[in-house]
Amino acid sequence: MSTENKNPSNLPEKVETFLKKTEETVNKGNEALSNLNSTTNNIGQTIDKSSNLIESVNNLGSTFLETRKIESNTILELTRIEKSHIITNKLIDYSYLKQKQAMDKGEDVVDKGLESGNIEMIKMGLDTLNYNANHNPMIDFVNKLNNKETDFEDDDFIIEI
Repeated sequence: MSTENKNPSNLPEKVETFLKKTEETVNKGNEALSNLNSTTNNIGQTIDKSSNLIESVNNLGSTFLETRKIESNTILELTRIEKSHIITNKLIDYSYLKQKQAMDKGEDVVDKGLESGNIEMIKMGLDTLNYNANHNPMIDFVNKLNNKETDFEDDDFIIEI
């Protein structure tokens, strides 16, 4: 063993060197602990962000499904409205066709009455023409709509012309 190690005059330097090394070790330990805490916080923040991202993706999927549902319901409703519109137009055409046929029959009766000289037949034909000319076929149709006697959803209701 060397005499330097046993020399008491050298002891304060050794203690000071030991203290410096201990302080450096403590500082490195604190720095490592700080780095560990920072890494732990970063991992926690990453997990939170991942959870938020997963929640956003789930909400996006839910929103997409809700959008598809609304789109589907809109298409169904527009189809129902279009069907109702087509049936209404057919009813209007049918009503005016019936009125035209009644007017034609009245004209035929007047013509036959004029050919045969039958005043009663002429009067009957003119009464028919007068009634049909003064009758609005849409009044009956509007009354049916107001009373909801017409079921546009019923497939048997479709009138072929």
